[in-house]
Amino acid sequence: MTSVKRVLVADDDEAIRCLLDYMLRRSGYDPVLAGDGAEALALAARYPEIGLALIDLRMPMMDGMSVLRSLSESRPEVPVIILSAHAQIREALEAIRSGAFDYLNKPFELDELLAVVIAAERHGTALRDNRNLKEAYASASCDPAFFVGSSETARQLRETVERVSLGGGTVLITGESGVGKKLLAQMIHQKGARSKCPLVSLGCSAVAREWLESELFGRERGTFGSLQQRRLGRIELAEGGCLLLSEVSGLALGLQLKLLEFLQQKRYRRVGGSDQYSADVRVIAVNTLDLQEKVLVGDFRQDLYDRLGAISIYVPPLRERLEDLPEIVEAILQRLVVGRGGDPVRVDPLAMGALLTYSWPGNVLELETLIERASYFAVDGQIGLAQLPSDIVSPIKATSPLSTGLHSVQVGGMPLDVLEKLGIIQTMELCRGNKSAAAQSLRITERTLGDKLIRYGIVFATPTTESSKSN
Repeated sequence: MTSVKRVLVADDDEAIRCLLDYMLRRSGYDPVLAGDGAEALALAARYPEIGLALIDLRMPMMDGMSVLRSLSESRPEVPVIILSAHAQIREALEAIRSGAFDYLNKPFELDELLAVVIAAERHGTALRDNRNLKEAYASASCDPAFFVGSSETARQLRETVERVSLGGGTVLITGESGVGKKLLAQMIHQKGARSKCPLVSLGCSAVAREWLESELFGRERGTFGSLQQRRLGRIELAEGGCLLLSEVSGLALGLQLKLLEFLQQKRYRRVGGSDQYSADVRVIAVNTLDLQEKVLVGDFRQDLYDRLGAISIYVPPLRERLEDLPEIVEAILQRLVVGRGGDPVRVDPLAMGALLTYSWPGNVLELETLIERASYFAVDGQIGLAQLPSDIVSPIKATSPLSTGLHSVQVGGMPLDVLEKLGIIQTMELCRGNKSAAAQSLRITERTLGDKLIRYGIVFATPTTESSKSN
């Protein structure tokens, strides 16, 4: 093990407690020990970092079943392993039906203990991932920065979420990294009829292919050796809710077929088992790569693509909706002020102009990270060019024909109309002639900007299609 993980151990037999303490510490865990059920619950309340629990069935003060029920209510993300004697097998099975992850018969060997603990630890990780997704959505629902904006694109995305969330069909969300695909999936789940049930995620490219099938469908006891324990799959954990499959192109062809069969029949088998199980789960697939290209080269099944894409949503990159950028920045800054407290922060026009000319390869996620970092160094409540990275500011300075002219003019004592003209010229220059972006930066309408351009006799060439793409 590369990290120390806290484990709750409850057993009234001191010899068993000492043995478990020794075995777990030897394997890199950090056990906390209780001699009865009441002490176990007190320790669970004291240590929020407890990741799993080993609970004896028979204890004074409070038995293992009572501890299990209490932990299921107060700490549902903590898997419970029941410790039982051979004569208590029936009670141990009842504990499984009541929500325990698995059971261990006394006496047990180190390898057997570790197999169950590792499986429970992975199960707990899945449960906590689900909880974190819900918490992430809860904060994102108050900060919908990824999808704010007045553009037609932003409006259509919000409308699509409202419509799609009402249904129950499979959804495929595609787009570049950082555009907010997972957030969109969370919004669909949260606004739908399944919102009270789990949203469980599985990164198809983050799990080794030989383990991916058991992560998805679960695994029966003894599948990969006699010491391997039963494992619930993500489909089973998502019962009644939604399963978020990210980077679905990472599925091997054989597993793609099994996923297709589940989508068609809503039935599946655990790895190593013959029994069929049914599950009421809505699948939302997310992918960065174009799945159609994977289909064309034979790396992805056409029938699965058709099934996943019954409802297909493409999230465009930020560079294709730059008119939304000022509103996105404002939403990010508002969230930061609420989270940190303190005075509001804004981006000055020159800095906004620089942001509007950047290509944003990391999309809204990159913008969010940049604004959060820059806000720490704001001067008098403003983020200026000095607070922006050089790769955003330098191209502006290098290509600016006014960098040694108007930008260095002393403005003190100038008439207001001259100052306004200089401000418009500089902003149009920073936005490379893009009237929509310049109007957003100046916080006026595009029509008002057009009137002022005519009034002051300012002429800028309309950006070409190619230059617009590069922006």
